[in-house]
Amino acid sequence: MNIQIVNCRAASHTFTTEGETDRKSVSCITVVSCLQGEYEVCIDGEPYTVGAGEIFYTPEDADQKIIHHLCPDGTPMKAQWVYITVLINEKFNLKKYYDIPRKLPPDTSRKINEYISAFMKYSSRNDLTGQIKRHYIEYGILNELIDCAESVEFKDSKTIFDDSKIESH
Repeated sequence: MNIQIVNCRAASHTFTTEGETDRKSVSCITVVSCLQGEYEVCIDGEPYTVGAGEIFYTPEDADQKIIHHLCPDGTPMKAQWVYITVLINEKFNLKKYYDIPRKLPPDTSRKINEYISAFMKYSSRNDLTGQIKRHYIEYGILNELIDCAESVEFKDSKTIFDDSKIESH
C-alpha cells in the first residue's frame, strides 16, 4: 500500500470581528486549532462548538460553515490550521479508510496543536532539515488522526475501487 502526503500547508490568523463567517468546501483535509476564542462549526450539516485548545477536523470536500467568536472580553480570536492532501494507493483519500471524529478528543488536540505549531516554525525553511522536519510533522498529524478514528469497513470491492478509473487489461 502506497501512502503519500502530497501537499501540506499551514497558516494562522487573528480574527477581530465577532461572528465573522466562512462557508467553503476544500479538496483536502483541514485540521483547525482554536488557540483563543471559540468556533461554531457546521460540517456537512453537523454542528460543533470548538473552544480554545480544541481542534476540529474536516474531511475532503465537506461543506463547512465556520463562525468565529471573540473571547467574552472582546479579545481577538486566534487560530492555526493545516491543509493536508493524503493519497492512498495514488488515488484514494483518507475518508475512504477512516472515520475521523470532526471534533478531536482532548489528548489528540493537545498533540496536534504542538505539531501545527512546530510545522509553522519550519514552514519557511527550504533546506534539507526543514523538509525532513515538515515530513515528520505531517505524518505525526496523520498518525494522531488515525489513532482517534474508526476504520471504515468495506462491504465489497466496489466500495474500495472506483470502476471508472480501472483500466481493462
